[in-house]
Amino acid sequence: MNQNVSFLNMFPDYVPPEETETALSQAAIVAADINPATQTVEVAAHSETYIPRRISDKAVRDIMGIYGLRRLELTITHPETELTKIEPSELMLLFVERDSMTRGSLAGAKWRWEGTALTVSLPANGKDAIEKQIPAVQDVLRARFATPVTIHVEAGAELTG
Repeated sequence: MNQNVSFLNMFPDYVPPEETETALSQAAIVAADINPATQTVEVAAHSETYIPRRISDKAVRDIMGIYGLRRLELTITHPETELTKIEPSELMLLFVERDSMTRGSLAGAKWRWEGTALTVSLPANGKDAIEKQIPAVQDVLRARFATPVTIHVEAGAELTG
């Protein structure tokens, strides 16, 4: 039996807003681990269309509240073709989660994709701290979009016009 089960079907008591429902209805469950004793659920899902993390994070918080879960971990993978649709705020969050001090440096940054190469143009400095996080961010993006990603940071004197 090879039937896709939608992420939303796993949580029938959750009635999401329309934008969330439209996005998450695309997410098919790949694997799930439910531990009633610890009230934790881990779900791996795949969507052929990019689902912004702001949408999935809000759904996770809402579902945890409805079902009284201590933890719900949702990991969504997407095809490589969706990579360039990732929102700048989500890219910034990938760095900030690893080093909160990068938030100031990334504020106002320009994010430019060329295929699987990402260039981050900083309005000021802070390049060194951001570059230290690149390997971890690349790992996350590779896992979520099934393709290697290169990241280059420009700052200060490197910026032109």
